[in-house]
Amino acid sequence: MKKKYFFLLFFLFVFNFSFSQIHEEMKAIKLYPNPAKTFFSIDSQDVKIYKIEIYSLIGIKEREIRSHFKYIDINTLPKGIYMVKIYSSKAYVVKKLIKNSSQ
Repeated sequence: MKKKYFFLLFFLFVFNFSFSQIHEEMKAIKLYPNPAKTFFSIDSQDVKIYKIEIYSLIGIKEREIRSHFKYIDINTLPKGIYMVKIYSSKAYVVKKLIKNSSQ
């Protein structure tokens, strides 16, 4: 019985440690410029991004982008606040983006 608890505690420790590392890597992702007018970029450090989704504040998916993350065109989006969901192979993070008028 003690071996089972030891194994469970060991597994939880290892899982928590690796999850913490992934979480810290994903927190380091930055959107710039923010607020943006016509485009924004993602500074992802060493994290490999494979997809981003842009949502309005009421949860409507406005865009899904699977490549070319250097300059993301938001010129056609209305002025407002958006949530950008950034996916890596291990996790995802959600960042707030403010879109100003391009006028």
